[in-house]
Amino acid sequence: MIALHAALVQALRRDPDLVYLCTWQPSVFVDEFGPERVRSTPIAENATLDFAVGLAAGGLRPVVDLARAAFLFTAMDPLVNQATKLRYMTGGQYNVPLTVRAQTRGEESLGAQHEHVPYAMLAQVPGLVVAVPGSGSEAAGLLVTAMRHPDPVVIFESPALLADAPHWTGGEVPGLPFGKIRVARPGNDVTIIAIGLAVRTSIAAAERLAELGVDAMVVDVRTVAPLDVAGLAEAASVTGAVLVVDEATAPCSVATEIVARLVTAQAVDPSRIRQLNARSVPAPFSPVLQREVFPRPEPIAQQVLTLLEKGR
Repeated sequence: MIALHAALVQALRRDPDLVYLCTWQPSVFVDEFGPERVRSTPIAENATLDFAVGLAAGGLRPVVDLARAAFLFTAMDPLVNQATKLRYMTGGQYNVPLTVRAQTRGEESLGAQHEHVPYAMLAQVPGLVVAVPGSGSEAAGLLVTAMRHPDPVVIFESPALLADAPHWTGGEVPGLPFGKIRVARPGNDVTIIAIGLAVRTSIAAAERLAELGVDAMVVDVRTVAPLDVAGLAEAASVTGAVLVVDEATAPCSVATEIVARLVTAQAVDPSRIRQLNARSVPAPFSPVLQREVFPRPEPIAQQVLTLLEKGR
């Protein structure tokens, strides 16, 4: 069992109010916890989220697995207009401890309607935590924290990272804090700030840069709401040169927000910070075309070399 599943099983054992709603019904969960707590839902995401908001307001703690992040688009009203507003509108009489899991993209070539990275859209919603783990272990730790949180949380998981998740050997899966970055790879020459699957891609780029004598730090943003601006500024100040890598397109992206925050905070000279985003096109079905759309190790390394050359 991978750490992510271990975290869910441990939470179900610990908290009798926790229920799991998903379009697939994992038999290992049903066998232990029964169909009342592990529910197979229809492919009707709007109805599922409406149901989950009601469960949460009524005192339960639902975890909803929507499978693909693209399916969130059909369920924006219950998530954005209801779940994130009830505590505010009722003066704290209702909490909505809801966790939503949604998969982004991950080298599966599922096409334009199934491969989305919409975390920047939801990062604008007050009252919503938006987590984007940079590894399978990070996904498990952030899920643990989400399932204990009093407010709605959306976790965007890349299936490529989950496929690489190590087998859990036992013991309690530790929770990870929201709003705190992780240094995935230390370095002194340049700071690469990455989100989600881009963390793994950036580490691969850093290994190639090391062969050229460039020591690159890789930072995992972890959560885009809340955003750890102080932690990012500290990481940027270590090297004085920053590249932000984001698998979302550039307009109104989290990468653009990070660049603006770091420059405004005077954490880095504007001439020594760059961003690398996906091309502004739908995700191609073709693996060959997809390689040209999303950030890869080679373009990341080249951007770093260009940045450092101009900074001399």
